[in-house]
Amino acid sequence: MRKIAGILIFCLIGIYQPELTAQEEITDGTRTFEENEKEYFFEKFLTARQHLKALKTGYLFVRLNTDSKRINFLKEKGKDKLAASLQEKVDKENQEIIAAMKVYYDFSKVYFYYESDSDKILKEKDYNALFDINKAPIQENILDIENNIYLLFYGSVPHLKWSSRKRFVVYSWNGNQVQPVDRLHYPANAYFNGDNITRYIKVMNRSFHRKT
Repeated sequence: MRKIAGILIFCLIGIYQPELTAQEEITDGTRTFEENEKEYFFEKFLTARQHLKALKTGYLFVRLNTDSKRINFLKEKGKDKLAASLQEKVDKENQEIIAAMKVYYDFSKVYFYYESDSDKILKEKDYNALFDINKAPIQENILDIENNIYLLFYGSVPHLKWSSRKRFVVYSWNGNQVQPVDRLHYPANAYFNGDNITRYIKVMNRSFHRKT
């Protein structure tokens, strides 16, 4: 009887395998959790750098917000003063973006378009809605600008759900899908007080040069 019990205990010990901890699961036995974490963020940094190298020889399409849905809603409700006030705020923001890009951005070629023309540009690929830094229609051959196009949105960062703060976010666009580029949003940290568009663009441009 004792012999049978001993055999059973031995079998149970052989079968039992303790669950791996989270750290053990993502290491290969020779690397620490911290080393794997560093590699993960380094790969993200390399991805951002690769995108920036492509952007440097490509084009940045800056989307200018229109807030047309909210403005039209206010007008429909008869709140014309509020609608006019919001329109004035949106126009001022867009003018500040264009002015700051003109003075402080020199990393790549840049064009602008209004949010209301997004489908025309991104789905129909009708680039006639684009305009340059001087608010003039583009003069280049349309076929010449269909490589290495990136988008810049001024809004919330997709993966920062807890923050509604507006930042400049870089998106890649392959002609079909629009995807945010990880680690390319400005300001990257939350230490900036208020919405200082000019400062954000200066920091962004300097960061682009430094990372390439």
